Amino acid sequence: MTRNEVFEVVKAQIYRVASHLRGKEIQETDNLTDLGADSLDIVEVVSGSMKQLNIKVPRTRLSMVDEVSDLLDLFEEAVATKQTVQP
Repeated sequence: MTRNEVFEVVKAQIYRVASHLRGKEIQETDNLTDLGADSLDIVEVVSGSMKQLNIKVPRTRLSMVDEVSDLLDLFEEAVATKQTVQP
């Protein structure tokens, strides 16, 4: 799975959780909180994305995520190894 495919999954989850963003172009450099996502929204985006991608990433790694690109980096690594990303 390519980074772009992972990005499409994450964007779909963002649009699902934050419907007010539909029609807005989401960039890798966007900050999730700047997009208007609160902590619960972010948890839903992350958990929905991980479920769809069939991956797991430790919470300690996820706590360092600020931008969409940070999330993509973690997910891309997990998809590439198809196992849990190590802390």
